Amino acid sequence: MAGFRTRMIHSLHQKYGPVVRIAPNEISFSDKAVVKEIYGQSTKVIKAPIYDSFPPGVFSMRKKEQHRERRKYMSHVFSFSHLAKVESVIQDKVKELVDVIEEMNGKPLNVLEFFRMLAFDIISTIRLSLIDLIVGALCFGDSYNSLQSRTPPEYLKDLDRVFLLSGIELQYPLMLKLLPLLPLKSVQEFTGSVDRVRNVTFLRNLF
Repeated sequence: MAGFRTRMIHSLHQKYGPVVRIAPNEISFSDKAVVKEIYGQSTKVIKAPIYDSFPPGVFSMRKKEQHRERRKYMSHVFSFSHLAKVESVIQDKVKELVDVIEEMNGKPLNVLEFFRMLAFDIISTIRLSLIDLIVGALCFGDSYNSLQSRTPPEYLKDLDRVFLLSGIELQYPLMLKLLPLLPLKSVQEFTGSVDRVRNVTFLRNLF
């Protein structure tokens, strides 16, 4: 209720061990020995229902057959030949980040924010074509060039809100249904982030 779910679960593991039942239908593991068994490609474990609230894609697919079929269409994207083609794109974006750091001339810099912009710029610049693997300005249309503007795109802010909303849905599903009914602009902006993330071209085309 206080909003410290992660800390609370960690304290429960410290008290009771690596396996703790935290809800009637939910068990938390903190033992690295079972990571492969739970998350490996051959796992028999099915993702939790909470994944249904995430934007549709490979990451959120719960059905094994569907996930396996979709991965076939994307496996070549991670081949060495394709990664070699996009290496120059990554190098250019990293150089942009280095330029930003140098411009700060020793002044404080929000490293997390700029590293997120770096990752976002790289993703929005590389074209993961399922046919010819051409490198271009892809997924989100054109590159957001957030490093050049020094401003995080609105999509990243919406993504943060989506994770918060997912946490609310996991713990307080009724609250999530009531939130959109509040006639407050800030609340409407908060709850509307899910639809905005779902409508991003990157998510529709890539996944």
